[in-house]
Amino acid sequence: MTTVHGRLLGPAASPPAPGHGTVSIVLIDYTDTAVIGFDTVDQTEILAPYTAVAATDGTWTVDLIPNAQIQLAGGTAATAWRVTENNGSTTHSYPIVVPAGGPFWAGDLRTTLVTPSAPSPVANLAVNGALTVGGVFTLDTVPLGTPPNDSSKFLSGDGSWRVGGGAVSSVNTHVGAVVLTAADVGALATAQNLADLPAPATARTSLGLGNSATRSVGTTAGTVAAGDDSRIVNAVTSRDQHASKLGLLLEPFPIETISEMSPGLGLVSGNLYGQLSRPTSRQPLVAIGMWLCSAGSGPTASSYVALLNESGDQLGVSVDMTSYLTNVANEGKFIEIPLVSPTAALDLDTGYYPCVLSSLSSIPKIAGCLPAMGTFAIPRIRGHLAGWFSGGLSSVPSHVDLLTVSTAVASYYIVGLPA
Repeated sequence: MTTVHGRLLGPAASPPAPGHGTVSIVLIDYTDTAVIGFDTVDQTEILAPYTAVAATDGTWTVDLIPNAQIQLAGGTAATAWRVTENNGSTTHSYPIVVPAGGPFWAGDLRTTLVTPSAPSPVANLAVNGALTVGGVFTLDTVPLGTPPNDSSKFLSGDGSWRVGGGAVSSVNTHVGAVVLTAADVGALATAQNLADLPAPATARTSLGLGNSATRSVGTTAGTVAAGDDSRIVNAVTSRDQHASKLGLLLEPFPIETISEMSPGLGLVSGNLYGQLSRPTSRQPLVAIGMWLCSAGSGPTASSYVALLNESGDQLGVSVDMTSYLTNVANEGKFIEIPLVSPTAALDLDTGYYPCVLSSLSSIPKIAGCLPAMGTFAIPRIRGHLAGWFSGGLSSVPSHVDLLTVSTAVASYYIVGLPA
């Protein structure tokens, strides 16, 4: 921007006297017509007029764009600024041309609008023989079809003369009005969406893509997993390798630690026993199993297996399982007791309690672990209770208050089973 100063005159032009009023300045061309210009430095259009209000002594100040950096539509052309002063009773207009730098006094910048001279002829010929503005081109008269004696001029397919480095007989085997397709230059057609690749398999290899790029998403062998199928959500984690190999969904401890296979751990009548386990996969639990070391007899009520969460809520329960515990044919065998209905899929980030409740006057025994002293009980570990029992029950309650249960001395091998 260039700062321009001026001063309004009073009603009499001479001598000058302080005046009050406004100044309006617009961009004009050499015909004194207001135009819209483009500031080639700030890359912005010059639209609205510039205005100023005169001070009490009549002086005014306006920042204007130097004319040298202004361009009009259609190319560069001479421009000026039209200053119109209004002192309240009369107006006074005059053109100025603003240079860069400043500040300048407006009176020193006054100019006379002059019609620009026509451009000088230039020997230049554009494409297809069209003359540039003001250009002049002279070519020896040569009969159509007869090449001139100048290798820099040649006859195009449409009969017009062009300037170049020599004749071109064809473009990629095409003559006349040449239109090249993607195939002519070895390119792929956008509309084909890569369907026009001559060897898609080779292209995939070149891009380093494996065979998964051609496989469908699915849940069976030969498909790509979407992330939610059983091959992933039911995958075995490293901490549960032992239970998984046995086909178990819940296991309190590895079978190698079982030391009381015979005679086993007694299931006191009316006691509900629970053993903490972590699930191996996100699947529903359908049954609870145990090794029966010796059968019991004399039912006093029904016996059950059940699944509780770490809050003590019952998630699933079996029908009366007395027949499993009193059958001597089951002694020394692993028995599986189904739940009335499968549970929801288990959560890998929490623990569960597979439980057993026996109501027999002659106590049955199942496999598990018992410390040598017979008096050791695992305490709560960071709020988690490993093994417990609650007595005086004839059925599995919907909720067990795990803060009031007794810590079990023995560890019972009670496991959960998936479908």
